[in-house]
Amino acid sequence: MIVENDCLLKEKQRCCEELNDVIIYLKHTIEEQDYEIARLEDIRKEQTFEHEKRIRMDREVAELEMSQLKNDIEKCRAENLLMSKSIGRFVALPYRSGSLFKFKFSFFYFQ
Repeated sequence: MIVENDCLLKEKQRCCEELNDVIIYLKHTIEEQDYEIARLEDIRKEQTFEHEKRIRMDREVAELEMSQLKNDIEKCRAENLLMSKSIGRFVALPYRSGSLFKFKFSFFYFQ
């Protein structure tokens, strides 16, 4: 019986040591995973910041281009209005020369 008790005590001690080793291993693994999670969260934050920065820059460029296009459109409209008013001043005066109509403008002549 004493021999059995000694064997059981040794077995219990060995199991406790193994349990402690497993607990230490699990704690170490959890610490590594916590470190990896923190590292990945930092990377995600950096990438999110860079992505938002890129989106802001792209939006600013697009707004600038849109503003430039609107200005170009307004410029073209103003030029078209000016040209139509200028052409309106030089009204075509049709006159007959034989069977053909000729239109004479003050700044150019068509046949």
